[in-house]
Amino acid sequence: MGVKDELLIYLKQQNIEINQIARELNIEKEKLIDSTYELKAGEFCEICAYLQVDPWYFYKKKQKK
Repeated sequence: MGVKDELLIYLKQQNIEINQIARELNIEKEKLIDSTYELKAGEFCEICAYLQVDPWYFYKKKQKK
């Protein structure tokens, strides 16, 4: 499981709509939900800033598994 998967789990746990993030940050929804699309580092950081979550949170969580 990668950081994108951890991000999706976080969004679900926090009841944050993927559509809302995609719309407000102007990121294609497919980049968030489809594993064939890659999320660019800048997009990931933008999402983390929007959520007010340190990007390392998702990386460290991934490493523990």
